Amino acid sequence: FSPRSYTQPYYNIDTVIAAAAKVQHHYRTRLQQLRESHGPQFRKLLHEAQKVRRRLSLRQLIERYWDDALSLARPVWLCSPDSVSSLFPLRRGSFDLVIFDEASQCPVEAALPIFYRGARAIVAGDEQQMPPSRFFAVSHGVEDDDDSVVMTSDSLLSLATVAFPSLRLTWHYRSRFESLVN
Repeated sequence: FSPRSYTQPYYNIDTVIAAAAKVQHHYRTRLQQLRESHGPQFRKLLHEAQKVRRRLSLRQLIERYWDDALSLARPVWLCSPDSVSSLFPLRRGSFDLVIFDEASQCPVEAALPIFYRGARAIVAGDEQQMPPSRFFAVSHGVEDDDDSVVMTSDSLLSLATVAFPSLRLTWHYRSRFESLVN
């Protein structure tokens, strides 16, 4: 598999189906191993997840079962910064790795609690995209002056560009025609 294959106009559907089947098989095998190694905790989690009535909310499931089974059963979570803040307890190192995609659209203040939850982070984005809009932000009557502004970066990406080493991609996936991207 090569990054160059992304520039092809269509994916080979057989390759995609085979890859999906491989991922499903690996995941099912992993779940079976978890059932055997973390029996009682995993069974309790499955029981809660299969309930039709009086179910726990997702936040309650995470609070109750994260350490014992849920982080092992679902090691990858795709969430917005707001969802992470509302669902997961603010605990250092809850995740091995957090990935911020479209970081040019993420305000710094939304990203900080997520950095705290991750042991490592990857920040990805496009500097040529618009920064996050503050149009709908609610003012609380606090005046911004030089002393009260801790972070002056428009986005997580603009802060990360200054604070962390960066790596530039040598190819793109957006178009077969280079002239449309440049």
